Amino acid sequence: MRSRRGEVKFGWRRALVLARVWTLLLLPGQCAIAQSPVPPPAPPPEPAEVKPAPADVAQRDDEIVLESDLVLVPVSVRKDRGGAILDLDKSEFRVLEDGVPQDIAFFNRDVAPLDVVLLVDSSGSIEGTLDVIQSAALKFIKQLRAVDRFSIVSFSDRPIIVLDWSSDVKAAPGALRSLEPGGNTALYGSVVAVLYERFDASPVGRRRAVVVLSDGDDTTSSVTSRSAARAALLHDASVYVVSISRLLADRFAEYARMSALPAQERSKFRTLSGRLRRSEERLEYLADQSGGRVVYPKRLGDLGSAYDEIAEEMRSRYLIGYYPPSGSKPGFHAIGVTTLRKGVAMYARQGYFRDVAEGEAPGPELP
Repeated sequence: MRSRRGEVKFGWRRALVLARVWTLLLLPGQCAIAQSPVPPPAPPPEPAEVKPAPADVAQRDDEIVLESDLVLVPVSVRKDRGGAILDLDKSEFRVLEDGVPQDIAFFNRDVAPLDVVLLVDSSGSIEGTLDVIQSAALKFIKQLRAVDRFSIVSFSDRPIIVLDWSSDVKAAPGALRSLEPGGNTALYGSVVAVLYERFDASPVGRRRAVVVLSDGDDTTSSVTSRSAARAALLHDASVYVVSISRLLADRFAEYARMSALPAQERSKFRTLSGRLRRSEERLEYLADQSGGRVVYPKRLGDLGSAYDEIAEEMRSRYLIGYYPPSGSKPGFHAIGVTTLRKGVAMYARQGYFRDVAEGEAPGPELP
C-alpha cells in the first residue's frame, strides 16, 4: 500500500517475507561483475603498481599541470546542520601525512570531471521499494554535468552492469526500469568488484566515486568492509552510501513489540533490527576511509533528498595537493585534513598507498 506522500507502507506479514530473505544461509560471495546480458568476466587481475594519479585541473582559462608524485585529496566541508561551505581558503586548511604537517602545494575547487557508479541494491530485501529507488537515482543522474560520466550497476548475489559508461541522461530510465528484485545482498563484494572493473581503465584526470543504495546488511559477501575500503583507496575513489538500514531497523523494532504476533516472529524482527543497526559501523568505516559519507533517509520519500545531498557535495569539493616527504616508504600512509573553521564537518580520504601493488602490504585496520 502506498501513502499519499509516496512512501511505501509495509504490513507485518510483508515484513516477515523480507525477514526470511535476510535469514537465508550465508553463502560464499561472488565478486565478478556481469555485463547484462552477457556472462560475467573472470575475476579482476592483480593491479599493477598504484600511485596517486596525476590530474589536470582547469582554473579559469588556464590549464594547470600537476606533477605525478603530488598527492591529491578531494575534501568536502559541510555545516554541522547541513549545507556545503564554499568560502574556505588555503590558509584555513591543515594537512598531515602520518601525523606530520605538510605544506599545501596546490589548492583549488575540485572542478575535474566525475566518473560515478550508481551501485543499486536489487536484492529481495528492497522488493516493494524499487520504484522509489529508481526515481531517486534518476534525479541524481540528472544533476551530473555534461562532462561527467555515470554507470549503473545492480547487485544482489553478484553485481551486474545494466548501463555502461555514459553521459546521456536519456539512457538512464530504461536501465533503471530493468532492475528486478531478488536474491541475497553481496554488498562489499560488489563494491570491490565495481572498483576494479569500472575504474582500472578509467581515464586519468577524472574524479571517481561510487554511490551505493542499500539496506547495508551484507548477507553473502566473502569480503569485508575493510577489503572494500582498501580497494577504494587503491583506486582513489570516494564511496557514498544512501542506506535505508535505520528506516527498516525502526520498522522491525516496531513489529517486535507487537503482542499480537507470535513470540517466534517477534524474536526474528528483534534480531533483524539489531543486525541492521550493527551494519552501520561497517558502512561508516568504508565511507570515512574513502572520503565519502553515509546518508540515512528517515523515510523512503526522502531518498531523493539524500541523493541531492550527495550530488551537492560532489559539486562543492575542494582539491588539496601536497608532495610527500622525501624518502617516503612504500605502503599505506595516513592522511589527516583539518580546518581552523569552527562548527563544520569535513570529509576526506584517510590515506593512500604509495608504490604498492595489491596484496603486498596490509591495509588500514578497522577502528
